Amino acid sequence: MDIPSIGLGTFRLRDASNAALVVDAALDVGYRLIDTAQVYANERCVGEAISRAKFRLGLTRKDVFLTTKDLVLIHWPGTSKRRLSLPNSENRLAAWAALEQLHSERKVRFIGVSNYAPLHLRELLASAPRVPPFINQIELHPLCFNAARETIAICHENNIKIQAYSSLGEGVLVDASIRDFDFMDEIVARYCGVSRAQLLLRWAVQHRFYVIPKASNEARLRENFNIMSFEISNQAEYKNSEQSGKQSKCRKKCINLYLVDKDMETLDSITTTGGFSHRKFCWDPSTVT
Repeated sequence: MDIPSIGLGTFRLRDASNAALVVDAALDVGYRLIDTAQVYANERCVGEAISRAKFRLGLTRKDVFLTTKDLVLIHWPGTSKRRLSLPNSENRLAAWAALEQLHSERKVRFIGVSNYAPLHLRELLASAPRVPPFINQIELHPLCFNAARETIAICHENNIKIQAYSSLGEGVLVDASIRDFDFMDEIVARYCGVSRAQLLLRWAVQHRFYVIPKASNEARLRENFNIMSFEISNQAEYKNSEQSGKQSKCRKKCINLYLVDKDMETLDSITTTGGFSHRKFCWDPSTVT
């Protein structure tokens, strides 16, 4: 089974009234995956919004994929923030066995992991689980892409879906006041009317990652959702501007032949050839043994 490529992340949507408005708007826009967690303290608001959508939009419960209901994740590979703990490995496997039991009892449709690094994935796969992990939810954006290549490879080789959180680098990659990333505006200019946020989300989707960006208003929700109308180039070639339609009109200088750059490759390699340091904005699970 597949799931929607784009979902709504609800981390930090703790205010009940605001969370309800955001989820209502997201369902109106077309979102059909909502990422929740017990620790977010907003599950009641999410549930009430889905109930309202039944009458407003004709949606049924089956129309909306919910993390914590349809999918249950092991949120972290260790005990809280403790990095080194002898019981961690034993606890991880015991937790997975508990999820497998829930799955066998049909109390949950899918089970998965979150923040699992190569060590944790190999450990789980080596245990010959009765139910393999459906998904691995990890921090993923161009600034940590190269460091995550091994994790990505293991997931793809074992048919584990990758769901990316913090796709915008905690907002750093879309902050126009941070001049380090002005080069992204040159890429954005090659695609008609897209934003940096849309570029980053589209980059993730083209890598076969699923995304769950947060948003606090309908305009942002629509912006994040509408990323399927363009494709980021990954080959350098010359195209005739007369045949390029709207795209050529968005360029600052219209010429008969223009170069389409390897934009996917540029975003992939900003921590290797772009001169930017590898950076994660959330906890680093690779330090957990």
